Amino acid sequence: MNEVITSISMLAVMIGVTGIVPQLVTMLRNRSSKGQSKLGWTLGFTANLALAFVNAVDHAPVLAIGNVLSFTGCLTAVCLVWRFPGEPEPAPVDELVTDMRTGEFAALRDAVIAEHERRTGDLNLVAA
Repeated sequence: MNEVITSISMLAVMIGVTGIVPQLVTMLRNRSSKGQSKLGWTLGFTANLALAFVNAVDHAPVLAIGNVLSFTGCLTAVCLVWRFPGEPEPAPVDELVTDMRTGEFAALRDAVIAEHERRTGDLNLVAA
């Protein structure tokens, strides 16, 4: 039974850490903490710090390491929330379009233009 509890606890820690990382990446990428709560991240930090202590004292080093990762992520988020303003200045449209990492926008644009030309071509044939 103890192994089941440990396994479920490890899964919970992994889910917690994987939930923190995208938030940190988003704040860093956007240079904004819009939608983030200082209180929420501080409570997450405090809870994970307490859990790390409990797991370390209870001789559960793997869980304690997971909690250390979690409270480090929460502490980083608290620092980012204080560092970056909640309302970023809007980026110019050109930066938004050209800053995309994939060619998805270009492919979508080409598909829309091709469909528009197909439809307007069909209308021109019907009108003639």
